[in-house]
Amino acid sequence: MASSSSMKKITLQTLQGDLFEVDEAFVNECKKIKHLIDGGYTKKVAFSLKIKSETLSKVIQYVNKHAEVGVTASKADKKNLKAWDAEFMKVDMDSLYDLITSQVASCDLEWLRRKESCRAASDLGHESLLNLACQTVAEKIKGNDYHMLREMFNIKNDFTPEEEEENQKMFDSIFCP
Repeated sequence: MASSSSMKKITLQTLQGDLFEVDEAFVNECKKIKHLIDGGYTKKVAFSLKIKSETLSKVIQYVNKHAEVGVTASKADKKNLKAWDAEFMKVDMDSLYDLITSQVASCDLEWLRRKESCRAASDLGHESLLNLACQTVAEKIKGNDYHMLREMFNIKNDFTPEEEEENQKMFDSIFCP
């Protein structure tokens, strides 16, 4: 592997205008930007992202930690990484949402909006981080009733009392036989 001093640097700009300089190795883990560079769609070494600075910082932290451990890690290293991942995901729902959406649609690139043949949204980011964040959300919602889910996701109840009663009966018949 090339030394970090000889690696090409890419600058990423967040919604707030903050600049993050990352190695080409980081970009290789982010499918959307890598596709743009490898496909010859751009010669840019700077990209404006629709991502908050805090979220991009978390993504960089995640990618760097996983690169540090590597794919040929020992069982102990993988166990430690799994524990690190669990700690890393101890964030509020808004932060989880930002992590998930940053992996789905992060670049503000005009040509991508015009392309009819662009790849599926899940191919646009870092797949293992997307999976980890989605799994974390699934674990948070598991076992909660719809009242708790409304509160968790800040969903307003716009049902009439009659509709609410009907929904409760349907819920009970399906989940509480």
